[in-house]
Amino acid sequence: MKYFIIAGEASGDLHASNLVEELFQLDPSAVIQGMGGVKMQKAGVQLCVDYKEYSFMGFVEVLQNLGKIRRLLKTIKSQIDQFHPDKVILVDYGGFNLKIAKYCKEKGIQTHFYILPKAWAWNEKRVVKLKKYVDFGYCIFPFEEAYFLGHGVNAHYIGNPVVEQILRFKEKNLNIKRQNTVALLPGSRKQEIERILPTMLAFAATKPEIQFVVAAHDQSLYTLFQFPSNVTFSEVDTYTTVSQSKAAIVTSGTANLETALLDTPQVVCYKANAFSYAIGKRLVKLQYISPVNLILDKHVIKELLQDDLNVLHLDTEVTSLLQEATATKIRDGYQELWTVLGESSAAKQTAKKIIEA
Repeated sequence: MKYFIIAGEASGDLHASNLVEELFQLDPSAVIQGMGGVKMQKAGVQLCVDYKEYSFMGFVEVLQNLGKIRRLLKTIKSQIDQFHPDKVILVDYGGFNLKIAKYCKEKGIQTHFYILPKAWAWNEKRVVKLKKYVDFGYCIFPFEEAYFLGHGVNAHYIGNPVVEQILRFKEKNLNIKRQNTVALLPGSRKQEIERILPTMLAFAATKPEIQFVVAAHDQSLYTLFQFPSNVTFSEVDTYTTVSQSKAAIVTSGTANLETALLDTPQVVCYKANAFSYAIGKRLVKLQYISPVNLILDKHVIKELLQDDLNVLHLDTEVTSLLQEATATKIRDGYQELWTVLGESSAAKQTAKKIIEA
């Protein structure tokens, strides 16, 4: 069978690669093309487009790159027409992938949406498009299934792919010991790094007694920054870096959930373009921004957003995280997170449903 798969950012590349591996297990003769990154390519996807050139975050950034996005849309449609896939798999990347879903519906190609857009958080109009254009949807938070089914979307909760990744990591790394370090995770997008890392580094410069370690997917994105002497790049993978650290400062997103499941106390931070944030604040209907707090529906992790992300607040929060009482309280919340999410294999379940559809 022929599959065309689309992921538009680092986390999507990771989750899509795991899904592809499971598809090949169940369908060894599969031919898979698509848009993604290095992990998908290693898993066996014939890449037509590398996602890195098109990973934009925020309303302003999207508007500034509309021409580029239109050209990408045209390219992907052309690739689908040439490839003639039996099924198209869309991984997260909601705004773009919904346009592809519409195109596939018009062409009569079966569509599967892995990691459904968070329409329950903002832009609820997307639910109408999901119902209209997506044949099968797969959600990763337990509360999402009832929401989407209630809106007529053919949705299934298949577990959380981050859980699957962490379990694989823990099976292979049983004896990791905590070190006297604080991990810095400034995000995977260039825009995130440019807005968030300077504050992280400014804070680190005020704490020469603490060793900070930057967990970076791509060190080439950091060449313009001056690092204090107590800040270094990690020489191991991100999961090991986080597992070894006593605390972490983490940009909100998938890394927040990964850090929690690796049992490392953290403070979550986020900073967007001021105009984009102002628009988002009007549209987003959420009390929390971090996945951990969202899933548990309570304040487990401190969130520092926009102007609250500053040296003074980081000093207060990191000092607290390094105290045993705070760390224990946060880890209690992490245990509850495991219970809520469960330990099923999201990629395996999804691959099976895609093939059987």
